[in-house]
Amino acid sequence: PTTTKDAGTPLGIPGLTAILKELSIPAFAIGGITADNAPDLARAGARQWAVCSGILSAEDVPARVRAYLDALSA
Repeated sequence: PTTTKDAGTPLGIPGLTAILKELSIPAFAIGGITADNAPDLARAGARQWAVCSGILSAEDVPARVRAYLDALSA
C-alpha cells in the first residue's frame, strides 16, 4: 500500500495482471511499489511505474534507481 496518496484498495499482482491483459493502452502501476516487489510488477507486464517514496526514502538513491531499472529490464 502507498502512504503518499489515497489510491484505493490495493489490487495486488493478480489484479494488475488481469487489468493489463484487458488494456490496449499503456497503464501505470502506482502505489506501494518497492525495489522488492518491482520484479513481480515487471513479470506481470507493468512497464510504467509511478514511484515516489520507494526512491526518495532510500539511503542510496542511485542504487535504488538502478534496482528499479534492473527490474524493468529483466
